[in-house]
Amino acid sequence: MTVKIARLRSREDVIADFKEVFGPEDEQGNKRPIAYAMRLPYEIRVLEIDMNQDHKGSIRKVSEPELFFAPWAPLSKEKDIFLRMEEVISLYDPHDAVMEKYTEITKVHQDGQRENPAPEERGTD
Repeated sequence: MTVKIARLRSREDVIADFKEVFGPEDEQGNKRPIAYAMRLPYEIRVLEIDMNQDHKGSIRKVSEPELFFAPWAPLSKEKDIFLRMEEVISLYDPHDAVMEKYTEITKVHQDGQRENPAPEERGTD
């Protein structure tokens, strides 16, 4: 598994298991990467601190960010989504705390569960 965070041209940050997709061979027999296959992509955002609260002047450690994860393509039937390489500005390793949260979220897919059960399954009124 090669979990990375991609900063996209759309300014979104997406965390996923990335693999390169190669095009056909050229005249010299070389294959060139043309896209990324993203497995279980999630948009990831660092939530802003409300400065009207009691947080004024406080410093938040990078290891304790408030993160928001949302499926990147929530209407997709597939878990693998392809992204043109031109759409990626940068690709980097996630911070350990981010990786832990992503692993926790994607574990439901490995267990064969749905990510967001219906309201009656969550026990809401």
